[in-house]
Amino acid sequence: MLTAEQIEEAVAAMRQGRDAVGMVCLALALVALALGLLRSVR
Repeated sequence: MLTAEQIEEAVAAMRQGRDAVGMVCLALALVALALGLLRSVR
């Protein structure tokens, strides 16, 4: 059995990974939006 501390550490690690994936997706969406705006201006 895991202790409460070990469970909290595991949950925190999972949350950090999910946050990182979300940030990468957000960055890609912003880049795609910027490229779309540049193309529409030309």
